[in-house]
Amino acid sequence: MRRILVVLASVVALVLAPGASAGTITLGAKANGKTVKAKVGDLVQITLQSNASTGYAWEVSGVNAAKLSVRSAVYTPPKAGAAPGSKGRYTLTLRVRTAGKSTLKLQYVGPPSAYTLDKSFSVTIAAS
Repeated sequence: MRRILVVLASVVALVLAPGASAGTITLGAKANGKTVKAKVGDLVQITLQSNASTGYAWEVSGVNAAKLSVRSAVYTPPKAGAAPGSKGRYTLTLRVRTAGKSTLKLQYVGPPSAYTLDKSFSVTIAAS
C-alpha cells in the first residue's frame, strides 16, 4: 500500500510541477515581424522553408539566451523524388525561460561565394 501511495504522490508532483502545463506554439513565415504571447516553460517551434542542398541555411543572428533557450535546430529535406533544388524545412525549437519580451532574429545565409540574400525573420516573444 505504501508503494502505491509513493507512486501516486510522484505522479501528482509531476503533473503539478512548474512547466507541466507548458504548451507548444507553432509559427511559420507569417509570424515574421509579429509579437507572440507565450508562457514561461512553453516551447516555441518555428518552421521556415530552406534549401540546404544549395548551401543556404537559416542561422540565429540574435536571441536573448537568458529568456529563450535554443532546444534544437533541424533541417528536413524535401520528400524523395522531389525536383532538384526543391526546398526543405528548417525547424527551430526554443524554450521560454523567463517572463518578459525577447526578440529572436534569424538570417538566411549562403556559402561565401554565393549572392547575398536580404532574407531575415524576426519574432518577439512576450512571455508571462
